[in-house]
This record gives sequence, C-alpha cells and structure tokens, in this order.
Amino acid sequence: MCLVFSVECVLNRLQQVLETDEVNWRHILSCLSHLLIYHSRTQSCLTDLLSGLLRSAFDAYDVEKMITLFLLARQASLEGPAVFPSYSDWFKLSFGGSSSYHAKSKKSTVFLLKFLSDLVPYEPPQYLKVHVMHPPYIGGKYRSLLQEYVTLAKTRLRDLKVSLEETGIFEVVNGSAGAVE
Repeated sequence: MCLVFSVECVLNRLQQVLETDEVNWRHILSCLSHLLIYHSRTQSCLTDLLSGLLRSAFDAYDVEKMITLFLLARQASLEGPAVFPSYSDWFKLSFGGSSSYHAKSKKSTVFLLKFLSDLVPYEPPQYLKVHVMHPPYIGGKYRSLLQEYVTLAKTRLRDLKVSLEETGIFEVVNGSAGAVE
C-alpha cells in the first residue's frame, strides 16, 4: 500500500482509520514507519497531520487525540533524525513555546499537564527524561502545576532507578531505547 499510493492518500486513509473506535496500533505504526522510510515527502505530510491533531486535541480537550498524537510522533522519531526529528526536538517544538496550543489558557495548560501526569506510571524512562529536561512552556501563574508534574516524573525515574545524569556519548537521543506498545 505504501509503495502503490501517494503519501497523502495513505496518510488520509490512516487518519480515517484512526477516527474509528478500534485501531490495530501495530499495523498503524508499522505502516507509518514504512511510509517514512520509503517516501521522502512523508515527514512534511506527517508534520501537517500531527499539527492538525495537536490543534484538534486542544480545541476539544480530547485525550484520545493526544494519545494518537504522541504515539505517531514517537513512532516517527524511532526512525531516526534522517527521517523525522527526535522525540526531544518534536516535544520542544510542539510544547516549548509561549505560542503553543497549551499556553493559550489555564484549561489548556491543565489539560496538557494532566495528560502527561496520567502517563507517568506507564511512561518509558527516555520520554520522562525528555519531559523533565525540556519541560513544556508554562506561564508564570501556572508554574506550580508544572513543578508538580516534574516532581512526579522525577519520582518515577527514581523508582525506576534511572538518573537524569545518565547521559553519555552513546545515549540514544531519538527515543529508540524502548519499544512503543
């Protein structure tokens, strides 16, 4: 399918599938990886799709769209920086600025931080480390909410016996140290 149809056609079909109730994530993520590897235009098309999901998730405060957004971005980042930005770069670009969707209101800020907090018990350490080392932009009035999340994430990292200082020359920066389920 990825070789026969255009990138836009396949991504449109994937988006339709993602809007159904039951999704076979293994097939979706495998298809996305193949697209990224075999079609050079996939990165820009996927970036547009992720931007649309991000906007839609914050417009409706839709947790399912946030989950979809994070899963697709993480899978894409696993393919390496030649194909898609690292997870760290994607996260900083999506949430690191004052013009990001979550920075527009208290409700949006709370939505993002609650989403990230709810993931903490299940989150692989490499993603928690990105969130702690490059936290989302949070306005001054709501910094205490961010601090609560960072404390929770650091506690989880300690529980997993993972140090934030465990960085070295061979560190995997694109998030591929753990598998996406």
